[in-house]
Amino acid sequence: MTKQHIDVLIGERLGGDRSRVVELFEKEEILDELNRHSRIEDWFHFTPRSYDGAYLVKIRNEFSCFYQEKGRVQAESKFSNLKEAAAYFFKSEGYIE
Repeated sequence: MTKQHIDVLIGERLGGDRSRVVELFEKEEILDELNRHSRIEDWFHFTPRSYDGAYLVKIRNEFSCFYQEKGRVQAESKFSNLKEAAAYFFKSEGYIE
């Protein structure tokens, strides 16, 4: 299994400390960077798609976190703040504690 780009960024910018992942989400530009490097097989998605996986996406003025399977959105949570959405997203996915 290859690393997702988020893992690469953690290695480069946070010394490999996954527990600090939310620090990457200070600015919305991180979503653009993650989307530029995304692959179909990634589990985390940062733009709406039809693939199975976990999503953290901006929709209008909100950030939405949800799990999608077979095109169906499940367990959606919405946030007005990207950093709060990222904290929820990575904790709910078991990526951080």
